Amino acid sequence: MFKPYVGWKVNPQLEVVAQYAWLKADEKPTTSRDDDYGRELDIYATYKLYNNLSYMVGFGYFWTGDYFQNTAGTIRLEDNWMLVNQLTLAF
Repeated sequence: MFKPYVGWKVNPQLEVVAQYAWLKADEKPTTSRDDDYGRELDIYATYKLYNNLSYMVGFGYFWTGDYFQNTAGTIRLEDNWMLVNQLTLAF
């Protein structure tokens, strides 16, 4: 996996982060087309409401690679996405 990322602290309460991941298998199985798992892009922002309470919202998209496709091409692959909401209380 290769995963570069960049973050930006907009102000003391708000931080925005973007990550890109490229995933590849060590070996290609004989029943698979390729050793490429896929690629993923994540963008999320965290806002500190109080000293011990923060809110995070994020979005992720995964482009599925050919590792999950068989050599005959009979499996239908779709890309995946997710939306995340998180409220964190630390004490």
